[in-house]
Amino acid sequence: MLAIECKDVQYRKTYSEIAEQLADFRGGTRSNGKDDYLRKHLVRMGLIRTDLDAVSKFTGVKPLSNVESTSCSATRCRWGLHFEKWWRK
Repeated sequence: MLAIECKDVQYRKTYSEIAEQLADFRGGTRSNGKDDYLRKHLVRMGLIRTDLDAVSKFTGVKPLSNVESTSCSATRCRWGLHFEKWWRK
């Protein structure tokens, strides 16, 4: 099973703008105590993996007991790749 979550991120031009946006995708909790976007995605995927009966009921595909699953997030622009190259220098 492949679960794809689409994110509407905005195109950023400068390294600081890209870094600011990437900060929302670290997989942790923000300073206000709320989960960031990646953490929310990981939690949702955990729920999907642990409740395959509900997924089977929702999709109409049966049985899902021996299914391997993977997930990814998709965006409409290449935003993290440029920052990663700069950051690794």
